[in-house]
Amino acid sequence: FINIYERCLEEMDTIINTLKCLEIDREVEELRIGRSEDLNMVSKYKQELKNNDIKLALIRNKINKLESKVSEKKESIVEQLVRQVQGHLVNGEIGNICPVCGVTFESSEILKESVLRKIDEFGKNLTELEKQLLNLKAEESSCMEEIRLTTLKMSNLESEINAKIRKESTLSIEKEKIMGSDSNISIYIEDKNISLTKEEKLTFLSNYKVAFELLKSIQEIEDNISKSRANITLKETLLNTLRSESKQWSKYLDLDEIEIDLQIQKNDAYLT
Repeated sequence: FINIYERCLEEMDTIINTLKCLEIDREVEELRIGRSEDLNMVSKYKQELKNNDIKLALIRNKINKLESKVSEKKESIVEQLVRQVQGHLVNGEIGNICPVCGVTFESSEILKESVLRKIDEFGKNLTELEKQLLNLKAEESSCMEEIRLTTLKMSNLESEINAKIRKESTLSIEKEKIMGSDSNISIYIEDKNISLTKEEKLTFLSNYKVAFELLKSIQEIEDNISKSRANITLKETLLNTLRSESKQWSKYLDLDEIEIDLQIQKNDAYLT
């Protein structure tokens, strides 16, 4: 029974180690699945960055063109001519002929209204261009912020991927150590009902623990008695050997230690 119980204890240790290995396998699999999902997300972020880079390039191209257009508009010959007209109007040097295009109007008032209308249209056109420019710059800022946030998220995700890789490596090393310490793990590693097997052995160990400990104590006592008997037998054998070899001194081997001391004292007194 003791051997059966002790073998069950050893099997229980192996089952526990096997369950540790299975748990490591589960954790590693979860890490790999998570890492695969993270890699897909990184690919998605990279595509987003690529699209936003293209979008930003287009926006900046539009901004450059519009800035050039606004600048040209402000400094165009048309503006200079309008200013000339304005000068003519302010100075009163105008009749019914447009100083810009040479067209003859019915009256100076009609001419003045036409010029003022053109000036107003020019101002509106310029204002619209500037509004478009402001809107484009707002889009540029928004796009740059999207790029910054996406880059940050991708960087964080890549750090998480590296952490998962390190964790996988640590778990694999831990499993190798456990497998190396117990060669019987391979017996249980494919057991689909290992949890049930564990419960059955736990029940057995629990039910017979008291009996095992009692029998183990009895065995230890018997072993100690056997060792004591062996020591006594050995001592008797040595004494018999000494008696046979010492001959005339053998009678002293039967005396106890006190008697031997008294005899030695008598001999010493006689010699002195």
